[in-house]
Amino acid sequence: MNFQTAVKTCLSKYVTFKGRASRSEYWWFTLFNTGGQIVLMIIDIAVLGMAEFTPLTTLFALALFLPGISVTVRRLHDTDHVGWWFWIVLVPLLGWLLLIYWMIIRAPKATTALGLTLLVTAATGPNLMRSSRNRLFRALVIDPGINPPEKPCRATWPHG
Repeated sequence: MNFQTAVKTCLSKYVTFKGRASRSEYWWFTLFNTGGQIVLMIIDIAVLGMAEFTPLTTLFALALFLPGISVTVRRLHDTDHVGWWFWIVLVPLLGWLLLIYWMIIRAPKATTALGLTLLVTAATGPNLMRSSRNRLFRALVIDPGINPPEKPCRATWPHG
C-alpha cells in the first residue's frame, strides 16, 4: 500500500473500528498525521505569528483524532489483539512502548490467511471456494502439506 492509498483508506474508514489495517497503512497514515502537524505548526508560527495558540494545527489534529484511533484499533486486530488494548497508552511509558511494538510487528501467518484476500491456485480455487469455511481454513492454514500456488489468483473470503 502506498502513501496516497493509505491516507484515502484511513479517511474513508473515519470511524470504522472493525477489520484490519496493514503495517504500511498504519505507518503511512501516521507519517501523514505527523508531517501535516509539523507543516501546519510552522505555518501557524511563521505566517500567523501564533506560538501559544496554533489554530491550524489544532484543527488538523482534531480532524484526524478519530481516524488515528480507528487505524490503530484496526492495526491491533491485524496483530491478533483486541481493540481495547488501545487504552494501554494510559500507562505511562510502558504502555506507549508496548503499543509501538505491536504496531511494528508483522501479523501472524494465520491472521494473514484469515484476511480479506486469500491466495489459491487457479486449478483448485473453485473447488476450495465451494467447500465450507472450516474446510477452507484447514486447507490454507492448518495443513502445511499443501504446495504453494503456481499461478495465484485473488479470491475474497466468503463471509467478509
